[in-house]
Amino acid sequence: MGKYNTNLLALPKRKDFMKCFIAPSGYNCVSLDLCFHPDTEILTDTGWKTFDKLSLYDKVMQVDKDTLEGSFVTPTRVIWKDYEGLMHVIGNKRGELSVTEGHTMLYVGQIHKTRKDKQNWRKVAKAEEGVPTLGSHFATAVTTKFGRVFPKEEIWMAAMLQADGHLLKNYSRGDKYTVQVSKPRKRAKVVELVGKTGTLRGVRVGHTLPTEYWGHIEFSSELLDKKHFNIKKICRSQRDEVFEAISFWDGHKEGNRCSYVTTVKEQAEDIQEYFVTAGYECHIKRTVPPIKHHSVYYRVTINKTDRFRLRYQDKHEYHYKGKVGCVTVPSGFVLVRNQGRCMVSGNCAIEPHVLAHFSQDRTLMEVYGKGAKPGHDIYFIAGMSIPGIKEKILPYYNLKDPDPAAIKELKEREGKLRKTLLKPAYLGWIYGIGPGTLATDLRIDKTLASKILRGMDKQFQGRHIFNMELEKRWRANNGYFINGRGRPICVDRTKKKDFVSRFNQSTGHDCLVRLLWHMSNLVQELGLEQIMVPYVPDYHDESIWLVKIGHEEEAVGVYKDALRLLNEELKWSVTVSWGEPVIAPDLTVRSED
Repeated sequence: MGKYNTNLLALPKRKDFMKCFIAPSGYNCVSLDLCFHPDTEILTDTGWKTFDKLSLYDKVMQVDKDTLEGSFVTPTRVIWKDYEGLMHVIGNKRGELSVTEGHTMLYVGQIHKTRKDKQNWRKVAKAEEGVPTLGSHFATAVTTKFGRVFPKEEIWMAAMLQADGHLLKNYSRGDKYTVQVSKPRKRAKVVELVGKTGTLRGVRVGHTLPTEYWGHIEFSSELLDKKHFNIKKICRSQRDEVFEAISFWDGHKEGNRCSYVTTVKEQAEDIQEYFVTAGYECHIKRTVPPIKHHSVYYRVTINKTDRFRLRYQDKHEYHYKGKVGCVTVPSGFVLVRNQGRCMVSGNCAIEPHVLAHFSQDRTLMEVYGKGAKPGHDIYFIAGMSIPGIKEKILPYYNLKDPDPAAIKELKEREGKLRKTLLKPAYLGWIYGIGPGTLATDLRIDKTLASKILRGMDKQFQGRHIFNMELEKRWRANNGYFINGRGRPICVDRTKKKDFVSRFNQSTGHDCLVRLLWHMSNLVQELGLEQIMVPYVPDYHDESIWLVKIGHEEEAVGVYKDALRLLNEELKWSVTVSWGEPVIAPDLTVRSED
């Protein structure tokens, strides 16, 4: 591999680091990343951002595909690079996404009054495969835990003053407002909230109704900052109250749908983020008035649903050359926005399930092994090992024959328990967390944390036995064991809890190295040494090769043949894959600049 085998992990993350991902003249890069169109935005903890504005310090909204629950996490990788090839567009007038070849798309079922199996249906497919069935929908919202409960009157007052109030300046104590409205229903509501009638005034120019005026209304609340409605401070359970309030004062309501108009972009962004993370579809449209000197305004449309229907014909493709971006998150799915409309889509990720294969744990193989029945939830399975929680799960969960409808009902009943205790406890146990750290992270008693970890050792005995076997090998070898591909892995005596994690990560990496070996052999056998060469062959979970322009399809064929040979060689109970290759002259990856 010679001069092309650049050790990127040893390079400082400066601008020079980016040059390692740009092909020299006459060559293209072939890589295995899958990305979004550059206009796509992703929700972060500081608002919506395009991928070129992201860094590894941002937290992005990841989504659980089964429950559509969202949570902010730090991405393990942020991608921003050049791309040339097919761009697949899936969607319709209610929203569409443009993604590269091979990108993962999430489809959900329709909401049904009596059949939960329909709305619990999930399908993960490549973008080029199109819409899988007639009942496929795009998920447009997620549910998260945020904010707190406010009195109903306080919500309505804040919405009223934001929409129809005028802030009086030069008051040293608190904020004071004036309100002037003309519609009878609004006048009656102001009287109800303020507790007094206003002063009737004449008919304003261009109006047909007299106005009523209230002066010096004093109002102090964390929901209102001058004229900005801090809607995101309100908890999700009050979303319907917020929906009614904003549609009453500054919107138009039709059934389960309302539109709200504001000239303040930040207010529109906050309203969209609130409803999208509270489980309602919400999109923004920016409008420039035809009349000169009139302000640009934003129309926010809220719909009491979290998905919209797709048809077979809701897909087209076109050739694209330009920048694309993506992130990698643990759940594999993120909340994105395109042209003001929000959707859930896949991210760039690889799941080898090394632990399930090598430990051959009976429970893990039921979930991850070839032929495993769909619908399993590993976190509830982990919860079966905890006394007091097991009794809540067993009536709904049959490990041998999971019922998706029953598991969905269990998630609705015990969603908070699953998210705040079972999920972090299981992931911590996988990576060898101790009872003290688990107790601190979950704010529980250390004795309970110890019981949880011991219970999981019993529930997943294969993993526990595998960990003990690794420790036995480590002791026999005076400080190292052999991983799943035959490589010795040294572990310090202070890091014994990391045995399984070190084994899994190193084995997955060695599979990539073996794939490169197969690719190199095929290149030599086919006489392609002058056409494709390894450029950055081993960069964590990514491999980049230089290919002479015009020979990209041959390089893709080499990769697919090498992947087939690797799986035939491994003969694992899981299938190894790095996705569909991406061809571009520039694969610049944003990292810690």
